[in-house]
Amino acid sequence: MSSESVAKEATEAKPSEAPDKNKKSKKEKKPKKQLTEKQKTVRALRRLLTKIAVIAIAAVILLTIVGGVAVSHDNNMFPAVGDGDLLITYKLGGYYNGDIVVYEVDGVKRIGRVVGIPGDTIDIKDDEGYYTINGTMPYETIYFATRKSKDSTIRFPYQVQEGEVFIFNDMRDDTYDSRILGAIETGELQGKVVLLIRRRGF
Repeated sequence: MSSESVAKEATEAKPSEAPDKNKKSKKEKKPKKQLTEKQKTVRALRRLLTKIAVIAIAAVILLTIVGGVAVSHDNNMFPAVGDGDLLITYKLGGYYNGDIVVYEVDGVKRIGRVVGIPGDTIDIKDDEGYYTINGTMPYETIYFATRKSKDSTIRFPYQVQEGEVFIFNDMRDDTYDSRILGAIETGELQGKVVLLIRRRGF
């Protein structure tokens, strides 16, 4: 084989080193735009306002749907709740005997203790100063003498109906509770007390 033939074969076998003009060159990354101090401040302020808005929305949901806040303005529930105490309430779930609840009567918030739920029969033994639930005297950590209100039209024994609860004040001498008002509709309840913060004299 002549030297010319060998050179020709070597040339044909060698891959073309010519650049492919059809290939698109990779786009160079553009340098990030530097923010001015004013733009940085505006961006930080927007983030802060967004966080505040989210926290405010969460607080509204918690205080209107899940729970609420109330302040005691008298001693009708002493010693469990005193004048000035701050109350945190929980609105979800049912109500049971013994629960301290916040309810509303004629636009005024009041605090009381549930002593009867639907199906219970409440009776008051005036001569002996106590009440019964379904014929049984309930256990109370502190005994409170319980009597009827002389000015009341509520007749005992009283059977609690669906959609209502029977409420007493712990200070039983204050008869402005279900002994005068009758059973309270559950729609008037603003939650059961789950947390109490002592703030006497406020």
